[in-house]
Amino acid sequence: MKNSLFYLVMAVSLLISAPTPVESQNAPKKIWQKDTDRGTPSALVVTKTNNYITATRGYASIGINPKINFLDNDNINWSQESGMVEPNGAVDMNLSNDFLAMVGDTIVRYDYRGSLINKIKLPDSTKYKFLGIFKDSIRYFVAKVVSNDSTHIFVYDNNLSLTTQFMAKGKVQQIASKGGYIFVANSQSGGGTFSSTSSDLSKYDCSGDLVWTKHFPNQFQSRVCVGTDGYVYYAGVQLLSEYPSQIWNVVKFDTDSNQIWSRYWTGDMLPLNHFGLWIYNIIDLPSGGCIVMGSVTHIQDPASPDFDPNLYNPMAIAFDGSGEISWKIREQSSEAGNFRYAQWDKDKYLIIMGDLSIQKLGGIFNRVWKYSVDGVTTVVRENKPLPENFSLSQNYPNPFNPKTTIEFQVAKSGFVSLKVYDIMGREIATLVNEGLSAGSYKAPFDGSRLSSGVYFYTLQTDGFAGSKKMILAK
Repeated sequence: MKNSLFYLVMAVSLLISAPTPVESQNAPKKIWQKDTDRGTPSALVVTKTNNYITATRGYASIGINPKINFLDNDNINWSQESGMVEPNGAVDMNLSNDFLAMVGDTIVRYDYRGSLINKIKLPDSTKYKFLGIFKDSIRYFVAKVVSNDSTHIFVYDNNLSLTTQFMAKGKVQQIASKGGYIFVANSQSGGGTFSSTSSDLSKYDCSGDLVWTKHFPNQFQSRVCVGTDGYVYYAGVQLLSEYPSQIWNVVKFDTDSNQIWSRYWTGDMLPLNHFGLWIYNIIDLPSGGCIVMGSVTHIQDPASPDFDPNLYNPMAIAFDGSGEISWKIREQSSEAGNFRYAQWDKDKYLIIMGDLSIQKLGGIFNRVWKYSVDGVTTVVRENKPLPENFSLSQNYPNPFNPKTTIEFQVAKSGFVSLKVYDIMGREIATLVNEGLSAGSYKAPFDGSRLSSGVYFYTLQTDGFAGSKKMILAK
């Protein structure tokens, strides 16, 4: 009785100590959904040509082998089995249209037609419990979990040459990077007991030396991403008691480990002893912030004789740069399921891969969803002669209410950043944060959620920086 009272007090104090995020209502619009295969999802890749590659782990017990599918929009263009060895993650390559998949303890390179190009076996022969592959614009990271307490991380350059390897604490869940530094989210479990479950967010330098660590007691399923605004976003499932009660905790840090804000999401106030919230991924929100995805217990009446605490639905929540909820996606149905992987395609549509347990069809099925998201900038390349110089034009109209357009010219291919700041110098939005080829571009900006006033937008590339003022008049 004392233990139950203690955990109840702790749960209430957590909910009081961290602000509940405010929610807006601009929910994304579903464009289509496509069921692909039976089996547990293991990877999603959005290619440079806006095709979607999915991987599944199959069902060995009923003779369904692991498989890789290539979707041309919502149609399966080709599909191939990967043998009895399960794929564990995949990423697109930075310098080509090929993609990499982790198959067993081997990095396998395929072209976009599914043809095998080559294989690279990991140099460490230690038996593994899990493998995953992650990337930034110049490197690839392979996480090989070898025990509950350690993960071997391998770093490869764009030519797939091994540059660094080091041991990280715990079971690594997700890897992100910025400015040569590596951010690792891990979890440790003490045999399933509440008091010994915890997560860490750690920063390593490019040599694998630890820079700092933030510890999260009583959390698991930790995830990390670096947003387009340059901040580090962490998400974990916070256990509230020795019973299955858990909520989401999302935290924003700068790269020096200073906490900007922390938010708890309580599952739309499900009964305290029936929380069922899970986290499987976190990605950047292009306008600044992050998207956390997983699943949430289906909202039901606990007093109903049909109450099922194990029925859960795919869930995604976007937190903006200030910690407020921008929107939610909840695929509510009578079948259990999860959102597991997500990426933005080149047209800024949100592509999500997950699973549904469809009992009447006999097992778990993979599903891919495509959503359009309001307020996410799609930079448009204009059909004009190639510019000789970099330049940034005055937005039009100006003053504006609430939308305007910013044009800029890129003289040579490279990384381009276009950001909006308020008069105090605080970053408001990231309109462009990616590699662009030479050409003329225009980026829309929507100030509907901002107050009237003066704002500045800044263009930065390799060898050019420019800034201009614009006025929002409501």
